[in-house]
Amino acid sequence: MKFYTVHLNDAETRETRQIVFVKEGMAWPALAIPLLWLLYHRLWFEAAGYFGLSLLLTAGLVYLGYGETPIMIASFALQLLVAAEGNELRRLALARKGARFAAIVRGASEEEAEERFFRDYDGALPAPHPAPAWGLPLKGGVWPAAHERAAAKAQDTSRSPHGREQRGGNDVLGVFPEPSGWGR
Repeated sequence: MKFYTVHLNDAETRETRQIVFVKEGMAWPALAIPLLWLLYHRLWFEAAGYFGLSLLLTAGLVYLGYGETPIMIASFALQLLVAAEGNELRRLALARKGARFAAIVRGASEEEAEERFFRDYDGALPAPHPAPAWGLPLKGGVWPAAHERAAAKAQDTSRSPHGREQRGGNDVLGVFPEPSGWGR
């Protein structure tokens, strides 16, 4: 099982960045391509720091007269450091951008961790912004379980004293939002 920390950010305009899952442990892709991994995760300051530190390290070792082997070992050590602390750098960058820590979730994969989080989390989730995605307007959030849970809570409060649910007059079964005039 893997552990993920969940970070919520209401200030983000894209729904995919409002709720971020960050894995605990080593960031293996960062071991092979640390600069690209940092840029992919939008860690601009960290990428600039890595690039500058690797240039400084290489230039310093060349200036001191070391050969290729010590330079490669030092570069690999820097890559290993980025891979070991990469996910923590992501958490710090999310906090710097205004994200708040919400939970720690475990799962075999990130998808399973997302399912567990949305099923069990009772706190407030960021509200979806009505910005268009690929030209189509959004009518709800990316996380439908939150809306279903809110509807279930509303149904619990609308129960009659006899334990039966009170229903409105326009209940529709199917994919259409309201009854049509067909068959009348």
